[in-house]
Amino acid sequence: MRDNDLKKIVERTLRNVLDFNTDLKLAVSYSGGIDSAVLLDIILQLHRSGEISTPKVIYFNHNLRGEESNNEKQFIENKFRDTDIDIRIIDLDVNKLSKEKNISTESAARELRYLHLEAIAKDVDHILLGHHRDDNIETVFFNFLRGSGLNGLEGIKKFRGKYLRPMLDSSKEEIIQYAEKNNIEYVTDSSNFKDEFSRNKIRNNIIPFIEKELNRNIKNSIQNLSQNVTEVNEYLNTVVSQFLDNNINARNLNKSLWILNREMFDKENVVIQKLIINQCLKTMKMDYNLDSKSIRSIVEHIALKNNNILEFYSHEIEVYGNNILILGPNFTKDNISSISISGDGESEYYFDASKVNKKLKYSIVDLENDFKPFGKINPEKVRKVLSDKKIPKIFREHLKIISQNCKIIFIQGVGISNDIKTDKATSEKKFISIENNYLENLF
Repeated sequence: MRDNDLKKIVERTLRNVLDFNTDLKLAVSYSGGIDSAVLLDIILQLHRSGEISTPKVIYFNHNLRGEESNNEKQFIENKFRDTDIDIRIIDLDVNKLSKEKNISTESAARELRYLHLEAIAKDVDHILLGHHRDDNIETVFFNFLRGSGLNGLEGIKKFRGKYLRPMLDSSKEEIIQYAEKNNIEYVTDSSNFKDEFSRNKIRNNIIPFIEKELNRNIKNSIQNLSQNVTEVNEYLNTVVSQFLDNNINARNLNKSLWILNREMFDKENVVIQKLIINQCLKTMKMDYNLDSKSIRSIVEHIALKNNNILEFYSHEIEVYGNNILILGPNFTKDNISSISISGDGESEYYFDASKVNKKLKYSIVDLENDFKPFGKINPEKVRKVLSDKKIPKIFREHLKIISQNCKIIFIQGVGISNDIKTDKATSEKKFISIENNYLENLF
């Protein structure tokens, strides 16, 4: 490979999606390692030629390797000390998050990095990452071992939102050659050679063993698999998008609730059903791919139509009548509906203004409280009221209410209390309106 081939590949990849100009704001995620060092060198050449503005550089100190981490951070500081480059050094407490969430240090480090990158992405047009072909091969192989579906076998995406990986078609060997020929300075992360991490085992032991004993072209085979799955996925994703666009019940409210038409869902092939569920979960900010077994269990649960709630990873699913209800974690945190009271309106919910004082409390329902439904003399437990009203189980603990003097006078999806109903003596009505009322089309 000629020493400028990698530079041409990166430039061509970027020009295919970017309009180079001095207003273009780019940031480079830089670890000090050879991959990101080579990427940064190419981007800085584009800057020096006047084609793009000065890129921001982001370095994450994971604080996992003691003195080596300190030396690496010092290397970064020295490298950019007398330059015009905006370098941002971010210290991460990976071990703390790992313990708090009981996840691996690999997962914790990735979560923290992307948390900060998401914030940085708001101030730039794109963030460039140094992933390469070998990274993708390892990712596909790792996802295969954990039983991932098609999304996992597709591997790393070259373009995803504001994230661009312009070296994804280039091999590690090509990056090493570029670094040697262009005297690129970089640091070596000793943890890359420790087999305590799953990816390192794949990179350092498993793939070399397969290359030696079984298939010397295993990397090409895996890369071809990734490309083939990507093409298939593009077609299938089009089918899924058409389903969600044409499904009259398909609504994604505030990225926290999906309501799907069960009858239309049942007509789809099980492969498409799995992809529909996966797509719904992704729009709810589920930041990981469920394995195929988990997706299959969700589809099987939907097929049972038994109204039982399936819970998984802070999400909930229930089949209710002709609806498939999928709740994300944000739903329980901030019920997407909002309630307001006004002196006029077309709402079906209205009450005698003289029976309600101004000290009203808006809150979330407690199933063990009492409520006197419209038309009834005696109060009943809220749990029974919601059951009689056939409110889906998945919503019952999240409904909004209005109360006065510790007594509930209105429940979302149920209506007003008999205590505040209008009668012949009513001189003034008040109306209750509900915005984003996800229950309105379920009955």
